[in-house]
Amino acid sequence: MEREVLENMSSAELVKLLKEDPSLSSKFDEYSLWSKIITWSYLLAEQPQFADKCDKWEEFSAWDWYELFDQPQFEEKAKQYPSGWAAILTQKPELARDCDKWEEFSAEDWSWLLESRPQFADKCDKWEKFSAEDWSSLLKFQPQFADMRNKQI
Repeated sequence: MEREVLENMSSAELVKLLKEDPSLSSKFDEYSLWSKIITWSYLLAEQPQFADKCDKWEEFSAWDWYELFDQPQFEEKAKQYPSGWAAILTQKPELARDCDKWEEFSAEDWSWLLESRPQFADKCDKWEKFSAEDWSSLLKFQPQFADMRNKQI
């Protein structure tokens, strides 16, 4: 595939291409295309061998990490990041005692975690930072937190 064609592709197009033909990774090296990838979790969920090319781990949301957990090797990597821990705790709440990132969770991480694991509400220190979207999503699954929302208004 020609350099110009690859360089003009969007992140989504590049990811689709690599998912379909991983052998094109040599072109990504040659043309320095790895930095164009935004949606790393979509690529790594199907092609985990490219993990060493990813330089955007800190930008992953809890959902991005969650998408990777079909690949068990990503759990240890996730423990390095607050959003990674939020995703881990939705699946393995028994690991809460090992989490060292509570204070670093974003409001989005908290909303996402509390949707499925309301038992961690006492650890949440970001209630006042929840967006309307965070509240809407959380209250859909955990209406008992409506009182917390009313305190923030």
